[in-house]
Amino acid sequence: MILEIKTKNEKQKQVTRRLTIEPDEMFDNEDYGLYSEGLIVITFHRHYRIGQKHNFEKLEDALKFYPEEKFYNFPLYMYDHSNLTFSLTSFNDNWDSGLVGCIFIDKKWAKQNLTDVEVYVNHCIKIQNYIECGAVYFFKDEEVTICNCCGHKIIKQLDSCGGYIGFIEEVMEQIIEEIPIYENAKIIMKTYL
Repeated sequence: MILEIKTKNEKQKQVTRRLTIEPDEMFDNEDYGLYSEGLIVITFHRHYRIGQKHNFEKLEDALKFYPEEKFYNFPLYMYDHSNLTFSLTSFNDNWDSGLVGCIFIDKKWAKQNLTDVEVYVNHCIKIQNYIECGAVYFFKDEEVTICNCCGHKIIKQLDSCGGYIGFIEEVMEQIIEEIPIYENAKIIMKTYL
């Protein structure tokens, strides 16, 4: 998505500011979604490694290792059809989905850090689902001027940042809150994800 607005720069010269929002190809999923703080994600899938590396042979072994007295546990379901989608409840599809593992959270850690454990886990799954469908973006904020001598466009990058997670409209709102000059900008090109 590209937004543009005519404005004046710090030298009071007429310029075009351009905000480009694109998929973030450099995003690292180390600390988000199913890899968020406090989650211990143990899964069993022959094609995917999701969550922490482990040596458990079956889910029952993990359930014994992380007992209910000390850990909250949530079943983790996965739907695998063109991309991955996760849920705490079954997708009711015998062909492309099923129970893939469990999410464990230490009760002591949860008591110190969370107000609602289930809301936190659902939020982490929502973030992971955004990531799985490619809804992670970065932006470039640029100033575009025209050379008086030759008429070439001169593009000066003012700022850039990545790791915005969500659908494009949500991400655009987040970025505009951070760079309010674009609040009334004209959308030049629009894409959806």
